[in-house]
Amino acid sequence: MNPTRLPIEEKESFRWIENLKQSIQLLKNPERCIHVGDRESDIYELFCTAQQEGTHFLVRTCVDRLAGEGRLLDCLIKENSLSKEGKLSTYLI
Repeated sequence: MNPTRLPIEEKESFRWIENLKQSIQLLKNPERCIHVGDRESDIYELFCTAQQEGTHFLVRTCVDRLAGEGRLLDCLIKENSLSKEGKLSTYLI
């Protein structure tokens, strides 16, 4: 079975999304939360969930992944961090 074809709910990494939602429910203040994850949490669905929930995250990535419009994430982050209207708050270390 190809693990990339499984729905996110059936993958072990789904726990990152569940934990994000649980912590928001417990703290009841998503905009004050900053979720920190390792390379294992570098999953698109987590990024989407965090944005939908109005919370923040810090993820250590291991590759420069493709993002919107077929562009690399690193390029989008750099452009966005230079924009005054950017939706991402990013810090490259």
